[in-house]
Amino acid sequence: MVTVWKPETVLIEMDKAIDADDVYAHIEVSRDEVKVEEKIEAAMKEENVEMKYFWGSTLYYIADLPFNVDSLPSNYGGFRD
Repeated sequence: MVTVWKPETVLIEMDKAIDADDVYAHIEVSRDEVKVEEKIEAAMKEENVEMKYFWGSTLYYIADLPFNVDSLPSNYGGFRD
């Protein structure tokens, strides 16, 4: 299904159509996407639907990186070293 509208609205409509108990989604990290994620979670909570997040936005799972995320290189050259 492809839809064009606000995710917090579309997902509630989909939930009502299928009566979901849980919604699974990639966890977001950028500010705008996190704000949308918060709106979706609040809307789902009102419908008694639990949000379940998992990491899937990068090539490597965050726990498998050879360094702490706080010391993430700021450019590609940092990864080559």
